[in-house]
Amino acid sequence: MNTPKVSIIMPSLNVGPFIRQCIESAINQTLKDIQIICVDAGSTDGTLEILQEYAAQDSRIQIILSDVKSYGYQMNLGLSAAKGEYIGILETDDWAEPDMFEVLWETAKAHGADMVKSNYYWHTAQNGTHDEPFENLKNCPYDTLFSVLNDRRLFSTTPAIWSGIYSRSMLSSNKILFNETPGASFQDTSFHFMVCTVSQRCYLLRNFFLHYRKDNAGSSVYSLSKVNCIVDEMHYYEHFLTLNSGYEQEISKFYQSLKFEKYRWNYLRLPLESKYVFLKQMHCEFSQADKDHLLDKAYFTPLLWDEVSEVVKNPIGYFNREKMRVTQELGRFPTFSYTVLKQADIQNPLVSVIIPIFNVEEYLSQCLDSIVKQTLKNIEIICINDGSFDSSLQIAEKYATSDHRISIVDQVNGGQSCARNAGIKLARGKYIYFMDSDDYILPETLEKLYAVSEKLNTDILYFGAESFFESKEMAYAHANYIGFYYRCPVFKEVMPGDVVLQDQLKNWKFRCSVPLQFINRSFLNETGLTFKEGIIHEDELFSCVLAAKAHRVLCIQDNLYIRRIRANSTMTAMYTAEKFTGQFIVAMTLLSTTITDQTLSQVALEDLIFHAQKILRDAKSTYSKLSSAEKSRIPVLLPPEYRPYYIEMKFSLDGSNAEMRALKKSKSYRIGRTITFLPRKLKGFIQCILDHGLAYTVRYGCSKLLHKFCSLFQKCNRLICGGIQCVKDHGVRYTLKRALIRLHIIKENPTNL
Repeated sequence: MNTPKVSIIMPSLNVGPFIRQCIESAINQTLKDIQIICVDAGSTDGTLEILQEYAAQDSRIQIILSDVKSYGYQMNLGLSAAKGEYIGILETDDWAEPDMFEVLWETAKAHGADMVKSNYYWHTAQNGTHDEPFENLKNCPYDTLFSVLNDRRLFSTTPAIWSGIYSRSMLSSNKILFNETPGASFQDTSFHFMVCTVSQRCYLLRNFFLHYRKDNAGSSVYSLSKVNCIVDEMHYYEHFLTLNSGYEQEISKFYQSLKFEKYRWNYLRLPLESKYVFLKQMHCEFSQADKDHLLDKAYFTPLLWDEVSEVVKNPIGYFNREKMRVTQELGRFPTFSYTVLKQADIQNPLVSVIIPIFNVEEYLSQCLDSIVKQTLKNIEIICINDGSFDSSLQIAEKYATSDHRISIVDQVNGGQSCARNAGIKLARGKYIYFMDSDDYILPETLEKLYAVSEKLNTDILYFGAESFFESKEMAYAHANYIGFYYRCPVFKEVMPGDVVLQDQLKNWKFRCSVPLQFINRSFLNETGLTFKEGIIHEDELFSCVLAAKAHRVLCIQDNLYIRRIRANSTMTAMYTAEKFTGQFIVAMTLLSTTITDQTLSQVALEDLIFHAQKILRDAKSTYSKLSSAEKSRIPVLLPPEYRPYYIEMKFSLDGSNAEMRALKKSKSYRIGRTITFLPRKLKGFIQCILDHGLAYTVRYGCSKLLHKFCSLFQKCNRLICGGIQCVKDHGVRYTLKRALIRLHIIKENPTNL
């Protein structure tokens, strides 16, 4: 056989149930002048023996044994052995119609095509055998020669490389080979893109020839273990483009849309944890493409443009939608495993410092410096990377290389609760201290806390914090945090937790922040308490119940913690559906705890009910400030068991809000608000003094007045500048009349302006 018309390459590995149908469809082709190259990668189920049986009867069959289990490697062995004018591919769990290669070859010869492709059947054997025609090429031009770079629709079709034939000279002249990655790992993707890039004379047929088996459970398309294999293929194609710079320049922006389609397809087929791993890769690559100005809206559909923009700018939001979908399916928040990347090398630590980390590369070094430089040296530091997209993990790992006390844990983003719970499981110290990764502590903090706790045998030791603001704007907007974390203990000796909690709740002094608590690990384990996952404001629930169960609690006034007040943190977040659902779930959980927990004292029960009612009021206040779009998200965020209570509350709130809106429009309401303005402000001033002290009230009041003055000054400045511009544009008469209309002194009459 010198130059056969078509060389058919058939890669095989353990396809015993299908191989006979496949090989017979090849040897029975109406085109007889063919070469059949069977490349087996070490089948152990009889596949090779069946191939040898047919080879003994048909001289056109050539068997090659591959010593590597790689689809790409097998295909390249086949390409090196091929002698045909054209290359065809027949996967050994599929089969072809008898006239497939004859029609494809005659079409190629008649039109001088370097690539001819057709449609195919989807074959399934479930509930009876079905072969459903699938028009893969329906959006592409049929029955005409064209350059794929000029009409790029073929790029976006399913690769289906076995549904066509390819000029061997085109492949060899462009040095097109398969990517030799292990197994069958989507190597058809890069091959498809390469032949589409170089094909100048492509011809497409409407015919259906190949029967593609969709119900082979061993097919690579169903493999969930190959999270990043599609990445390997896209990088292989990108390398091909760098070797062919002319193509790279022409296709670079269009290619990003193709790449996103492939990455999105891979993302959607993966389980939730693998989705997050792959999403980090997507974010990294498309963020770089965005920086290089390669993302062009013109090449994306509106839906895909919105998605790629979210992957670049808000990957957590992109992931959370999928997480919420899974939550709805499960009826609960999904659980994630964690991986210990590095274990601390320290025996019997006195304190376990647990630090959840998420996208805090700007602040993490200051936080870790304050921990590793503590005067108390016998500590372990457990850093839990909660799926950061920035360089936070790398910063933590750098510290771990120089400090044997640091453990590094990595997990899918599950939220702060999930990260803290992982830290509790790994902690070995006598005491546990939870640290926020954007804050820091004083050098002597842990030593002082440990000494007091040891001396007085406390379950929980509370202490205070100083707040500092990232900017003047934050100080103006959140002046209430000045002195907010100061401790003002009434009891100077150790007291039962329920008594201390009741005093602090009733006097509005309770601060739920867990970084301001030094907790005995044995006591924590006895309670069995963990942080409720899937919500924000989890501290409100954890701290309140923990205090209610404690026997020995002490508050000290020392401010040993430095709290950063910054934008985009949970504390300073605006009103969102997540804020409401967190508050609502905490309130409902506290109320249910009072019913089911028989270990709580009567005082503790009163504490929890009091706190639950306060948080429920906060939830209602948050709900009233939500936009309609945010309110519509609430049912998706709420687990099923909370929805009946939410529906009841929603009905009540929406009705009362409608009445309140109608009331606020009335003249009598506005007059009443004006008359009672000074008494209301005086009452608020007195209450603030009672709650926070005179110094805080004066500072807070001055900051609010300054903020109001600045706003008024800016508004006046805008009005003056606008008036001057209006005079320039329309004249004095028009400007004065427009001002009088705005002040409601005269009615608007456009014809007189």
